[in-house]
Amino acid sequence: ARTEELQQTANMLDEANKELQQSYQHTVRAFSNLVSLKGALSGRYSQKVADLARALAKFMKLDERAVTDVYYAGLLHEIGKLSLPDALLGKPPYTLESKDRSNYQRHPLIGQNALLAVEALQGTATLIRSQEECFDGSGYPDGIAGTNIPMGARIVAVAKDYYGYQTGKLLLDIQSNEEAFERIKELGGKRYDPEIVDAFEELLQRQAAAKQG
Repeated sequence: ARTEELQQTANMLDEANKELQQSYQHTVRAFSNLVSLKGALSGRYSQKVADLARALAKFMKLDERAVTDVYYAGLLHEIGKLSLPDALLGKPPYTLESKDRSNYQRHPLIGQNALLAVEALQGTATLIRSQEECFDGSGYPDGIAGTNIPMGARIVAVAKDYYGYQTGKLLLDIQSNEEAFERIKELGGKRYDPEIVDAFEELLQRQAAAKQG
């Protein structure tokens, strides 16, 4: 009888955990839909970033919790941009005037702060804060470098910029997927973690082979 009681308790806890996880998923989806309402932002772009970031995180054998954080960070990486005017978001950051660039560079901090109230999204919030950090330490907002940048943030950086180059978010000239990857490869060790760039190249090769096969 005692064993049966313990099993029932375990089942109840498992069910409660599933319901809690579903609640967090609904919260993330609501945030994502909110981002999509901003004229200069795109839910389809964020979804592609999230899917690629998750695939890369799994390929690099991150644990389940880390993969989930990466996926959510991909979906919500632009949430801090909700506070910025569309005119700012319609231009690649390097073309902005000094004052506008300074305002733009606050978006990772704003994004982190927007999620801090949701306990299950603390890990995601940290990745969003660090998404613009560069492997060589030249990024923002904290200027951290190398492995001091959370692994998930380094993965999200590759995923979001891969599609960012293809959509005019980062350059005036829209790049093909091949050109976008070559640019990421060129910036390995500077903007991007070279280990992640290598893994990304292998992942793309496997995906291409799978399509052909």
